[in-house]
Amino acid sequence: MDKLIYHSGNQIHYTINGNGPDVVLIHGFLESAAMWAELYTKLSSEFRFIAIDLPGHGASEVISKIHSMDLMARVVRQVLIAEGIHNACFVGHSMGGYVSLAYAEQYPEMLCGLVLLHSHAAEDDNEAVKNRDRTIRIVESDKITFINAFFPGLFSDFHSQRLAKEIKQMQANASKMDQVAITASLKGMKSRQDHLRFISETTIPLLFVAGDQDSRIPVEKMRHQSSIAKHAELAVLHNVGHMGILESPESLFPILYRFLRNCFVEANDSDRIAAG
Repeated sequence: MDKLIYHSGNQIHYTINGNGPDVVLIHGFLESAAMWAELYTKLSSEFRFIAIDLPGHGASEVISKIHSMDLMARVVRQVLIAEGIHNACFVGHSMGGYVSLAYAEQYPEMLCGLVLLHSHAAEDDNEAVKNRDRTIRIVESDKITFINAFFPGLFSDFHSQRLAKEIKQMQANASKMDQVAITASLKGMKSRQDHLRFISETTIPLLFVAGDQDSRIPVEKMRHQSSIAKHAELAVLHNVGHMGILESPESLFPILYRFLRNCFVEANDSDRIAAG
């Protein structure tokens, strides 16, 4: 089901699919809610999926010159309030993980679990900030060349040729995005906060999912972050780059199902204990 809300007069699009406990799906940079289609097709009998187009992506409109992670987290909260959702598990891919962490730190009582899918909790270091600035300049001069070069690097060599059609479709979809939308997200990621202390202290269950061929986020970075978290586990997908949901859904979906199911069981047990 396609739905809309408005943030300061700007359209925000999201979809709802399935029945069961609520799972919020937050896509990554240059993606949209459509990336989750196979996931909620497979698991819609177990969970209700709320998949949100972040500002400037998919059918959602640009809301600011800088789409900070905190701002996008507030948009996500607005969607959930509109739907009467007060507690859910989150799955955030790449930039969607950054948004999910911002949400979790602002509204920890509203999460019963968080999956960082090819994502992590650290802020951009100095070199990454320089790379963001360089990318912004490239997008401002020629967004199509940037988009066409961006997506192939997200996939491992093992899967890139097999998924050539999917990569072309992602390039075509992203090419429809406004240049301002692209740079707004890049500026937001560049200035995002560090959440390492948060993950080391929170009791929210965390699942880090890494690809062993991910050129964007090395497995060792995610291994370290999962080790400092109070309540976390790490799953490594083999021969996978940054797009496990397309590269290896047959490995990823059982991992997500088990984690989500366990989070809701733990949340229900906690509610029963609190109720006496």
